[in-house]
Amino acid sequence: MNEYNKMFDHHWSLYQKILQHNYMGHDQIYSVLEDDLISHIHAPFSFLDIGCGDAQTITGRLKHTPISAYTGIDLSADALAHAQHFLTPLQIQTHLINNDFEHALADLVTQRVQFDVIFSGFALHHLAPEQRIHAFHNIYQLLDKGGCFYLIDVYPHKDEPRDTYLDRYLAKPMTDWTELNDTEKTILDDHVRSSDFPACKDTLIEIATETGFESIQCLFEDDEHANILMAFTK
Repeated sequence: MNEYNKMFDHHWSLYQKILQHNYMGHDQIYSVLEDDLISHIHAPFSFLDIGCGDAQTITGRLKHTPISAYTGIDLSADALAHAQHFLTPLQIQTHLINNDFEHALADLVTQRVQFDVIFSGFALHHLAPEQRIHAFHNIYQLLDKGGCFYLIDVYPHKDEPRDTYLDRYLAKPMTDWTELNDTEKTILDDHVRSSDFPACKDTLIEIATETGFESIQCLFEDDEHANILMAFTK
């Protein structure tokens, strides 16, 4: 776990700068998520956050919802310490799991835990295709009937080769993210090229359909930032 704590500490200040300047389009896409939660969920709900990191962005969007319990999964203990800080003002039951989310999801399935809402923000693109399919199956099992899985993630165009997507996605940070210094841009470039394996919208729909989700919606598609928000209802 220590290597992931070091990775989090190394990248945290960089990510804060990206958030501060809205370089990844968080403001727009998380606003759509917040509006959907407020519009469609009126009873107290339990919430599972997969790959929660420090939970800073999502907690700001949950404060006007009737959330009653929050469970977060992340491999970095340092990230979860920050998450606890950001969750405290919500004054709800919290459970933070320090593990990789593949094993954590499997453990929760074994425990027969269920959630009203499951969310993942910019995490599932780190999975290989078979891992992603397995994650969807576990998420489906963890959702209560009528529950919704919200996914925010980066995405390539249909049939776009990974290298082409990476070059396209990283062109903007290298030229337009002017508040990042050269070292920060190198860190970002190395991280994305080594760790990002996103699926296109059609692939996500296909996986969700085969998993058994009854309703699939694309709530927001931001081609400028290569961000997508999808809602999968059980």
